[in-house]
Amino acid sequence: QSSSIGLMQVMGYVARELGHSRQLLELVEPDVGIEYGCKKLASLMRTHKPMSELISCYNAGSVRLDSKGVFFNQKDYVNPVLSNFKLLSEQT
Repeated sequence: QSSSIGLMQVMGYVARELGHSRQLLELVEPDVGIEYGCKKLASLMRTHKPMSELISCYNAGSVRLDSKGVFFNQKDYVNPVLSNFKLLSEQT
């Protein structure tokens, strides 16, 4: 339950917290993994308003800042996700 599974890399324990009671390997099925990934995002959206904070928290499990006040996963995760979001938003 402590590893990420599927397209949205949902942790097994997170899926359980969100009500998934079947085999955890079902999270590799796109419809199941996306369902629970979106449930997690929806729950985070209620408490984390800035998009960068939401993205960081989805990846790290909580908001974690370095000594300069920057998300510890800013460069390797948050910035690429924000760049791709912006790119996709411009295409619509």
